[in-house]
Amino acid sequence: MHEKEKYTYPPMCYDDNGGPTYTSHTSPASDTRRALCIVPPFSIIPVILVPGFMGSNLKVIKEVKSVKNMGAGTMFWQPDNLNVLKELSKLTGAKRQQVFDPANTAVAARGADTISSAFFGPFRTDKTGRYGEDVLAMEVYKNWQKEFARRGWDTLYQKSYLNILSQLEYQLNHIYWGKDYLQHWQELLRNQGQKDWGALKGFSALQPQQLRQAAEWWYPVHAAGYNWLQSTRKSGMDLAERIKGIIQHYSGMGYDCRQVILVTHSQGGLVARAACHPQIGGAEKQVLGIVQGEAPTLGAPLVYKRMRAGHESLPGLISFFAGNLKAEILGESAAEMTPVLANAPGALELLPTKNY
Repeated sequence: MHEKEKYTYPPMCYDDNGGPTYTSHTSPASDTRRALCIVPPFSIIPVILVPGFMGSNLKVIKEVKSVKNMGAGTMFWQPDNLNVLKELSKLTGAKRQQVFDPANTAVAARGADTISSAFFGPFRTDKTGRYGEDVLAMEVYKNWQKEFARRGWDTLYQKSYLNILSQLEYQLNHIYWGKDYLQHWQELLRNQGQKDWGALKGFSALQPQQLRQAAEWWYPVHAAGYNWLQSTRKSGMDLAERIKGIIQHYSGMGYDCRQVILVTHSQGGLVARAACHPQIGGAEKQVLGIVQGEAPTLGAPLVYKRMRAGHESLPGLISFFAGNLKAEILGESAAEMTPVLANAPGALELLPTKNY
């Protein structure tokens, strides 16, 4: 009998605090395999994804009396919900300004059941035993949905971010099995140096022993949605508090958790910088590193064009959602768009600086 066939592997699930749990069922007497639980490492480095502009779901705090069906707590910005977006597109510029009020909006969680199991692809094909032999079991999916909602996955625009969240969760916590590196890491080691166009200088190639060392940590992946209408400074302070809370949570469970890693997209890069700034968030010592993607360090000149020309509803434009809803909601002209963008510090802070 092959070594792996000596055991069954109960899928790793989570308790209400995010700690690993396992359930093993009785089997016929003829099945002599032992249940083997693959427990994650005791040391934890949480990975926190900070999304870009418009990438977080938002709700109104107090009722917007001038807008129908906009009572306190109404979730008005859900890029994954076309019906909600269509209702927004019907509002005038003045009413949209009242809805998109930075002082009366906050991040909204859509709920665990909205985290689509379609994005659990990496776990479906898992061969390591970490997530068990029957990872398609509905109770397992429900458990994962609840845990990932606890980590904030349901606060982000799913079609943009859920796939990368699930890939990070799977690959960072599946580095090797037995004596073999898993396929995605084998390919990374094998392909290093083959495609060096645009490669960053000053970095040495990843070594197998470094992967072994990295596998000694557990990397639970969190999402930090933020109110992209408010100032980056305020969002940075909120992120710093989130970082502190996550570290305290795992430390309180008895894990060795001291720092986090931030993975950012677009405006999220500015929020992360604000979180680490000693005079804003002051979280630098709690951040082990930041991986930035498309951070508008010196500003985004496209904002100038939007202020002057609006958001063109041209076919083929890369959009957050189907059709031309993005243009219809934010405004197809300067007169329609300015009431929203000019009232949002977060958007204005994306304008290019003098260093651009």
